[in-house]
Amino acid sequence: MADYSLVRRGKLVLKGRATKKHKSKNKSKQSSSGGDERMESEDTVNHGTVLHTLKCIPNCSLYAVYFITGGWWELKAFEEYTGPIAIEFSPYCYMSSRDDGLFVLGGPHPLGEGPVPEEILTAVKLSDTKIALKSGYGKYLSVQPDGTVVGRSDAIGPLEQWEPVFQDGKVALQASNNCFVTVVDGTDIKANCRSAGSDEMIKEKVPELPR
Repeated sequence: MADYSLVRRGKLVLKGRATKKHKSKNKSKQSSSGGDERMESEDTVNHGTVLHTLKCIPNCSLYAVYFITGGWWELKAFEEYTGPIAIEFSPYCYMSSRDDGLFVLGGPHPLGEGPVPEEILTAVKLSDTKIALKSGYGKYLSVQPDGTVVGRSDAIGPLEQWEPVFQDGKVALQASNNCFVTVVDGTDIKANCRSAGSDEMIKEKVPELPR
């Protein structure tokens, strides 16, 4: 895991992709429940504090609810799947990459603590529906024949394409094998569910921008 000593949170940059400066705009926005505010910004791929997060919750349909915990704000649209992201399957437990290219469910974080570098990926929009995901080890995520999610690819091909699937306000992450990402045996990350249930549901959230 020594390779991660050089990784800075929110600073993963794709090879061949120029680093751009981004202006950010902060707006206060009332949530549908009233009272709460959501900070919105322009696309900030290399912003050190902006992490786009996917959250999976236990059980097989699709939903998106305004959600906040530890200063992280739920994302609402496919357009926000860009730049650093983390995938959270259970409260404060994120999908974590290993140096052998496999992925496991990381241990729980204290309330208000964000993901560590091993739990941060970089999302790249490929089309109006597809994204690619890159680990901090510089490898793109793909799915093996048995559904195991791995990060070992140097380039983006058909197997490295992922699709957030939205329905009735809910969302799940579908791999190139047309199966949805889930946690198997409590630790292993696989894409082997043909239909999306509650275990495959994800929420997107982003941390509050500095004022």
